[in-house]
Amino acid sequence: RFVGGGGNDVINGGTGNDTLIGVNPTTTQPCRGEIDYVNGWDNGDRFVLGDLSNVYFDDADPTSDGAADFARVVSFAPSQGATIQRHGSASDYRLVSVSGGTQIILDKSGTELDEIIARIEFSPTELSLTESYFIYVSAVDTTAPVLANLPPDMLVEATMPSGAVVTFSL
Repeated sequence: RFVGGGGNDVINGGTGNDTLIGVNPTTTQPCRGEIDYVNGWDNGDRFVLGDLSNVYFDDADPTSDGAADFARVVSFAPSQGATIQRHGSASDYRLVSVSGGTQIILDKSGTELDEIIARIEFSPTELSLTESYFIYVSAVDTTAPVLANLPPDMLVEATMPSGAVVTFSL
């Protein structure tokens, strides 16, 4: 498991199947104003772009399109089991083909500008939001594990039955 911090990060996975989180998920606004370069090295890695409570790389500015804070996902290999985890559901997002890749866009409501969440560099195939390589989690996920008797200020990572990895602090 590789986790970034505040500011722009470069996260490189290893040779195995890694969990790659470009942001510090315990902050109140993960990834505001940062562009993280996340490289999975062509393995069955999990790129985490959201958790039960947060869409990572959403700057919460209704007048911003997110061009100043997003993940640059490199070496995404769904044919080798790689997945991208996001908060919400497929209907919350859309994919946009751009030169050299595909952007993941968070659809915002009303007059708020839609938000760039990630750019998948050199997308290997035509991507679809409903394929199994996209995993969605949200606070209404009824399969969440129950935790009890854990010390305060502990960082916990759990793998859901859906395969989603959830990280939170108590």
